[in-house]
Amino acid sequence: MAEEKVSLPSVTQVISPYKDFSQVPEHIITAAQERGSEFHALAAAYLMGTWIPEVPANLEGYFRSFTAWADAQVEEVIWVEKRLVHPVYRYQGTPDALLRIRGDSGLLLPDWKTPRAFDRSWIVQTAGYKELVEINGWPVSRIASLQPHPEGKTAQFREFTKSLNLGLSVFISLVNAWHFFYGSK
Repeated sequence: MAEEKVSLPSVTQVISPYKDFSQVPEHIITAAQERGSEFHALAAAYLMGTWIPEVPANLEGYFRSFTAWADAQVEEVIWVEKRLVHPVYRYQGTPDALLRIRGDSGLLLPDWKTPRAFDRSWIVQTAGYKELVEINGWPVSRIASLQPHPEGKTAQFREFTKSLNLGLSVFISLVNAWHFFYGSK
């Protein structure tokens, strides 16, 4: 009997069943997803030193806020948007960046967030990314979200390192549940 091929879930897929957007109109969700994707592409290009021809008007504030943070805080870009696979827990993901921040000896794993409101799932998501990055050979000292401001004001940096154990415990439980319900039978 041939073994059924199972695609590995992404960090986002694993968490998605626990995010309820049922009260949010579809056009708002679509616009937020597009904004997030476009912003991530701009942030990646900026960190990699790639030429950016034009920043869309709806992202100018976010981009200004992000670049001010990056210019003030980032000492070294280790990599940006690297797709990784976890061979033990069997999941994949593409963390936003791995950075060295000025004054830190260790590495920071930030996750860019364009929503205005904090979501507890960010703790679980960044913990899942940290596990993924570390099993692939990069030790991470700190995990955080960075919310650039839509009007260009100071970006909000929210560190989750102290919540790592809880976040990782929840994430691994979700990965196991995903494999139980959706993995090969």
